[in-house]
Amino acid sequence: MEFEYSILAKYLAGKTSAEELAVLLAWAKSSEKNGRIWQEVVELRMKDAFDRHNTEAAIERALQQVEARIDRKRVWMPLRRALRYAAMVAFIVGSALGYWMFRSASEDYLSIRVAEGESVKRILLRDSSEVWLKGGAMLRIPKAFSARNRSVSMEGEAFFSVRKDSLSPFLVEANDAYIKVLGTEFNVRTDEAGHTLETTLLSGHVVLQDKDQETILDMQPGEQVTYNMDKNEVSVKQVDVNVEGVWHLQQKQLEEATLGQIAEEIAKTHGVHFNFADARLLARKYRFVYAKDEPIEEICSHLEFIAPISCRIEGNEIFVSYRNK
Repeated sequence: MEFEYSILAKYLAGKTSAEELAVLLAWAKSSEKNGRIWQEVVELRMKDAFDRHNTEAAIERALQQVEARIDRKRVWMPLRRALRYAAMVAFIVGSALGYWMFRSASEDYLSIRVAEGESVKRILLRDSSEVWLKGGAMLRIPKAFSARNRSVSMEGEAFFSVRKDSLSPFLVEANDAYIKVLGTEFNVRTDEAGHTLETTLLSGHVVLQDKDQETILDMQPGEQVTYNMDKNEVSVKQVDVNVEGVWHLQQKQLEEATLGQIAEEIAKTHGVHFNFADARLLARKYRFVYAKDEPIEEICSHLEFIAPISCRIEGNEIFVSYRNK
């Protein structure tokens, strides 16, 4: 069956399904030439020009850089129009924007950094694993994973969803420690000074290792481990896997917050103002999680479910009172 080159355009726009991505990876591995084209398209999708130059001329320059290095007549020319369109779509939807990329001196690695204060960014790795970076975080990835393992390094805070591959473990380097992964979802946070690492396992199996890759702890789901490299100390506590790591879903997590504090956070994210009929309501404490893009009507419905209140919405004003029994 002839390969549909339009799938490359869909990949560039971040619109490929899991099935289409599998077809792409198989096609890329089928020949050296296909692998070269695939590598160029991957780099084009991640180019920092996409972030900083939202113009058609900038897109044209990026396309020319790729065109100059592959067979332009048989393969590239049919793709040019589709890829330019896909690049423009990528600008509009913004799904892959908001970070910048640079090459290491060896040209073997790409580093992606999300600026402080930027929104969460999702990175799709070549093995179909996914990484979400919080503002201020950095991810360093190889241009191609080796056959023996899939190694990346990071700073700041990131959430990983790793595709299982028993023949090629996934390895995350953070500060002077490693997290060996076989296929799982987990969160990693490092401090700026590089002294501690905190990792939370939501599902699957990971092994925390020291700088010599000696095993420190074989983690179980629901465990949050803090490792101090300087003191070689490890602390473990149980956490709620339904709450940890929700930030990568663009959700706001509030623990043991008063109703007044919850209202303040919702007011910031949704531009509304709460009016409480009874000040005693403000002191009640709850755990509350909501999405930043969730409609205010649904948020109020959730509040009415967990608390004995009724909400009345009038434009940007929300009036809160005790619910009638």
